[in-house]
Amino acid sequence: MIASLREQLVEEFVTALGTSPPAGVPTATRARLEPYKLADLPAMSVRFLKEKVEYEKEGKRSYYRKRFLIVRISHFVASLDSNLDPLAQWATACLDGKQFSASGLPPFLNEDVLEDALEWEYVAEDESYFALHQDFLVPYHTIAGDATRAQ
Repeated sequence: MIASLREQLVEEFVTALGTSPPAGVPTATRARLEPYKLADLPAMSVRFLKEKVEYEKEGKRSYYRKRFLIVRISHFVASLDSNLDPLAQWATACLDGKQFSASGLPPFLNEDVLEDALEWEYVAEDESYFALHQDFLVPYHTIAGDATRAQ
């Protein structure tokens, strides 16, 4: 089965974040289900947060859907929360204003990625650490009833 455009976009995010990162920036991974240990930090994960779907211009009978995917990049560090800043700067440089395609050339999977929100958090689970969640809005279009095909 072909991956949905949503899945393809998140894989493009992971690839972009992992392409020649500066020293001290960890390799991005897909969402993690267990808490981090201090030895695992710094860390960066990428996951879907939510997606809103709208009918294109023709109303409910339209063959196209406009989708607004929010992808969350979460950064984790063991020490001061100020150490999150370089990780957020890297994610912004890699993703904000970008369009992605399998070949790097048109047709693109999405409209421009937009940095949407940042949220800081102190995590106190098995071990304590700092987190910064960076949300990116990814507008894209699909054929109605087929999330694998771009409009």
